[in-house]
Amino acid sequence: MKEFEKVKLETVKFMRGKYRLDEMAEKYYGNPCVKFRQNKKTIVSVILHEDHYDFLIILGKAERDKFEAARHEFPEKIQELYDKERTLHDGKWLLISVSDLDTLEAVKKLILIKKKPNRKPFPK
Repeated sequence: MKEFEKVKLETVKFMRGKYRLDEMAEKYYGNPCVKFRQNKKTIVSVILHEDHYDFLIILGKAERDKFEAARHEFPEKIQELYDKERTLHDGKWLLISVSDLDTLEAVKKLILIKKKPNRKPFPK
């Protein structure tokens, strides 16, 4: 199995295993996109490409504070992206390209900062 195939499976397993969210199929600049939402708040948008996914995560003030407290736990690539993005009125918009499991693990940490899991673990 190719690494990107593992990324696909792990993304679905993580999002559906940890969260109970609405999944909305939409378009993002012409590309298919799945938005994971709770009520009207988007937690994460996943833009689908043939060879990678782009994760769009918007970190508000409280989430930026949590990230900055734990920034040493994130790869250099994520820290540089965070520092490069400017802060808008609604937060920092991080568009992270993911094609390998290491980057996906960093994105999972960001999603956990954005929202605590709201699904009980499945029984073994």
